[in-house]
Amino acid sequence: MYSKNECSKPGLIRTVIDIISEFKLITMSKQKVNNNLSWEKRITKCLVGRKIIQTRYLTIKESEHCGFHHQPLVIILDNGEWLMPMSDDEGNDGGAMSTSYDELSTIPVMRG
Repeated sequence: MYSKNECSKPGLIRTVIDIISEFKLITMSKQKVNNNLSWEKRITKCLVGRKIIQTRYLTIKESEHCGFHHQPLVIILDNGEWLMPMSDDEGNDGGAMSTSYDELSTIPVMRG
């Protein structure tokens, strides 16, 4: 047990704060890893093994209906589902895509 004088020493308080901070960081890191794995499992279940059967850009009318200023590419899969990049996860606008193709490093959005 620490005496009142020992607990008020800056070094001990700093150590306790460091331990608590490290514990919080480790806990947050584990939560992020678990969240990432959860999303990866959901995405894998939906996409792995699927075939792209069509690509097209949203029409101006479709973009306006989505509240977008830009027209993103839509990727249509063999099961009728589709993928469409957005500028963020709130769906504030259509987004471009980066690729690993040398001759197509970016798939741009169109502007109506």
